[in-house]
Amino acid sequence: AIGMDLAAWRSTSYTANGTLRTANGNIRLIGRANGGPSGNLAVAVDGTTGNRNIFAATGSGTITFDGLASGASNIDCRLTSTDLLAASGDIRVIGQSSGGLSISNWIGDGLYLGQKAASLVTSSSSNITLRANAISTTNTLSVNSSGTLTVEPYGNSFSVGLSWPLSNTTLAGTVSGLTLGKSTNTATITLTAATTIAGPVTMYGSGLTINENLASSASGNISLYGNTLTVAAGKTISSAGTLIVEPQTNGTTIGIAGGAGTLSLPATYFSSNFSNGFSEIQIGNSNAGAITLGAALTLQDPLQLITSGNLALNETLELGSN
Repeated sequence: AIGMDLAAWRSTSYTANGTLRTANGNIRLIGRANGGPSGNLAVAVDGTTGNRNIFAATGSGTITFDGLASGASNIDCRLTSTDLLAASGDIRVIGQSSGGLSISNWIGDGLYLGQKAASLVTSSSSNITLRANAISTTNTLSVNSSGTLTVEPYGNSFSVGLSWPLSNTTLAGTVSGLTLGKSTNTATITLTAATTIAGPVTMYGSGLTINENLASSASGNISLYGNTLTVAAGKTISSAGTLIVEPQTNGTTIGIAGGAGTLSLPATYFSSNFSNGFSEIQIGNSNAGAITLGAALTLQDPLQLITSGNLALNETLELGSN
C-alpha cells in the first residue's frame, strides 16, 4: 500500500524536472499507508536520474513531509532524486513509525535540503529537522543552509544507536547549529567523522562516543548529555563557548580523574581532549549524583561542578593560567 505516490519512474514521458513552487505559502505532504502484505510506503517521492522532483519555497514558506506507514516492510518517507529548497522557512521531514526515513538510491541520487546552486533557492537560512526513529541514507543527503540541523527520534528514542554523520551525508560549513537526539533518547550517539559547526552542538544519548574531533567555529556551546562519555585518544572537543557535560539520568554519579562515578571523566580529558580555550567547563547539573575527584588535576579553563549529592575533592584541584 502506498499513501502519497510521486514516482517519476512510473511514466516513460517524464523527461524534465517536476517542480512544486511557492513563495510565502507552505508546502505540506502527508501520507498514510497500511494494510498491504508488503511494501507499505506512506510518502514516496522519486525522481529519476537527471530529472528531479523539486519542492521550493522562495520566500518565507515552509516545507513539511509527514509519513506514517504500518504493516509489513513499512517506510514512512522514501525520497530519491528530490530537492526540498526553502529560503527561510523551516524544512521538516517526519517519519512517525518504526519504518522511518529512507534517503534512497531507488532511482537516481538522494535528497538536497536548504539551498542548491543554479536552482530556485540559491541562499537559505532555513532550520532543518529530520524526525524519525530510524533513518537510512543509502544515497546522498546534502544539507546546505545557514540555519540549524536537528536529527531526532519521532518517539522517545532512536530504535538503534545513531552514528554521525549518517552515511553519504554532507553538511555545509554554514550550518549554524547541530542537535542529535533529544532528552528522552536512550540510544547511543557516536561521532565517526571530524565535525565543525558554526554554532552550538548538542547531543543526547545514553552513551556518547567522540571518535573524531568536534568543534564549534563560532564560539557556540557544546552540550553533551549522556550517562557515559568516551573520547578517543588524540581527539579534541573545542570551542570558545561553554562545554557542558551532564548525565542524562537523574542521580547518575560522576567521577573525575579516576574518582568513582558512572559518568567517568579521566584526567586526560581535561589536559588533552577538552581543548584549552573554553569560556567555562560545566560538569553535572542540579539533579546529578555525587561528584568525586580521584586524583590531582590542573585546570586549563574555568570549571563549574554541579551536583545534588556530595562533592568529594579527595585530591588537589589546581587552577591553570586561565
